[in-house]
Amino acid sequence: MNINKLLWIVGPIILMVSPMSAKGQDYAYQGSVYGGSGFGRFYEDEGSLGSGITYRAGAEWRPLRRAGFEAELLGIRFDRGDSFHVEGDAQFVFANAIWYFSQSRVQPYVKGGLGAYRTRYIVSWPGIPANKISRNGTAFNLGAGIRFFVDSNWSVNPDFRLTGGTGYYSLFSYLSISAAYHW
Repeated sequence: MNINKLLWIVGPIILMVSPMSAKGQDYAYQGSVYGGSGFGRFYEDEGSLGSGITYRAGAEWRPLRRAGFEAELLGIRFDRGDSFHVEGDAQFVFANAIWYFSQSRVQPYVKGGLGAYRTRYIVSWPGIPANKISRNGTAFNLGAGIRFFVDSNWSVNPDFRLTGGTGYYSLFSYLSISAAYHW
């Protein structure tokens, strides 16, 4: 396992047990915006098409103390180079419902939603012309994470997600960390 993958796994665990999670203040808010990056893997009907850097951005509205809604954009730039070469990207847009298990400085959550996706990639075999593939469809996602408040307006959020799409079996899984501003 290379050092970058190890940091994406160990980093959120270190944050979970750090002293900043000890305070018991109420951290309820009405809205937030966030952005982040991570590492993920993209699959289709035949298996893994590759792995790469992911990104996510979104906005959340929290009308209830423990429940909210968010609009979110997810994406991955992936590649694979073994017996054949694959290079491409996928974008997902979602409307999610989110449930928080706490209102303290540390807020574990689960989320899920529906949306749409688009993927484009090129598959090439040695000695055979490259094949360009593009797919669009509806998608779903399920995820979990923990929101760690650094102060009353800023948080850091490790997040794991599993998304799927219709049509050809498409699956995208990732672990990311993001920063959020709350009001």
